[in-house]
Amino acid sequence: MSQLPPDTVEKLRQEKIRLRVENELYLRNHPEIKFIIQYFMRHVLIERPQNVEKFAAELLGMEELEGLVSNMFGLDKLVE
Repeated sequence: MSQLPPDTVEKLRQEKIRLRVENELYLRNHPEIKFIIQYFMRHVLIERPQNVEKFAAELLGMEELEGLVSNMFGLDKLVE
């Protein structure tokens, strides 16, 4: 089994850190994501669908999702 050269390992480590920071900043700038995930999880656990993928596509594809999530969590609106 061959190992990667140390410089390649370091580049990969730095890229991993950069991506984590980038993702964290994105999630901080979009707190609505947390509410959408909570809404989805709540409905999955209540309805316990056999086909989760189809359920997710239908639930998350609803045009009225923003209003439903906003109402559920007492938000004025998800995205400003």
